[in-house]
Amino acid sequence: MPQSQQEAELVQNMLGQLGVRVEIQVVPGGDFFEQYVRPGQFDFTVFSWIGSPFPISSVQSLYAVPTTGADGQLDIQQNYARIGSQEIDRLFAEATAELDRARALELANQIDALIWQEVHSLTLYQRPEIIATRSGLANFGAFAFEQPATYQDIGWVSAP
Repeated sequence: MPQSQQEAELVQNMLGQLGVRVEIQVVPGGDFFEQYVRPGQFDFTVFSWIGSPFPISSVQSLYAVPTTGADGQLDIQQNYARIGSQEIDRLFAEATAELDRARALELANQIDALIWQEVHSLTLYQRPEIIATRSGLANFGAFAFEQPATYQDIGWVSAP
């Protein structure tokens, strides 16, 4: 894909400016995850995760410590970097069971700090969101990393 090539070249250029040599290896799109990402056959790769309104529970599988299944195979879930800690797993379990929103966010911030210490992945940029609505609709749109508005706060401020 031209976008993937361009993104790889941009990363190569930016890291090159820091003295880091990046060699781009182009692989068939159909093989990308099955033959390279899932088995861990990469030093650095670029792809995106699509977020959800429930970031604590939806990203848990990205950071869970891989375990060996009954079949003897390593179960990495979606933790392609294979980096994690028991403390991160424990905090995720606590945060996803927490009913108090403020406490869950406090636990999420602790998780975030531990993930950054592990240097699991590096967020290069936020993928753009494009939302179209009629003018006058309040509290709805592209939320990015922000929490979506509660539904009762979405409404018309003027006649459409």
